[in-house]
Amino acid sequence: MKNPKKYFHDTIDDKRLRHISITMMQKIIDDLKEQLQNHHDHIILVGYDGCGKKNIANRIAKRMALPYINVEHEIEKAADRSIKDIIDDFGIEAYHQGAFKVIERLLQAKTSVFVIDQSIYNNPAVKDLLTKQGVTVWINNDPERANTSRTGHNAYHDDAPKQQTDSPDVHPQLLVPADDVFGGANLHILSYKGPCSNIVRRTLRAIARHVGVLKEHH
Repeated sequence: MKNPKKYFHDTIDDKRLRHISITMMQKIIDDLKEQLQNHHDHIILVGYDGCGKKNIANRIAKRMALPYINVEHEIEKAADRSIKDIIDDFGIEAYHQGAFKVIERLLQAKTSVFVIDQSIYNNPAVKDLLTKQGVTVWINNDPERANTSRTGHNAYHDDAPKQQTDSPDVHPQLLVPADDVFGGANLHILSYKGPCSNIVRRTLRAIARHVGVLKEHH
């Protein structure tokens, strides 16, 4: 994405979303899809595990009739082993280098909706590559926990057991504060506000405004 705009907080009220007609929303989606395809750009959702990004990304892909790509699964498929095993067997640097190559290959495909976990996104080379070839959206389901150093499915719940650093799901070398990882994303969407269908529409409208197909007053 050329000349990405500054960090943006989504502030659209759900009540306003209910007044957006189906026809108007479809027009926004069609214009956004055309704009992205013309520039060979992608939609890239990032965030901690459990924030809802995979569900949101999958819904966006279906509404826009675009491919859905889970980058973590693609990396594990290419290496024929889990992320944790890749790091344990080859080291963190080799993991990041391999992830970059997989992402670079995936980005050559037609416009798609990507979902990327913090372990992959927390790499300056990957961030730079994604910024140049798409719109990065941080899906955050609890702004009060945005700076937590805990990750995983329980990262945003105070009453849930804390993620242990020896968890098979999260490698200890990948534990970093959220702002350090996601602060540079083009857009910031709070995913705890309202049902998923409204979050999807807020995300689509925010991306449409970001790329210039939807004016601020809409």
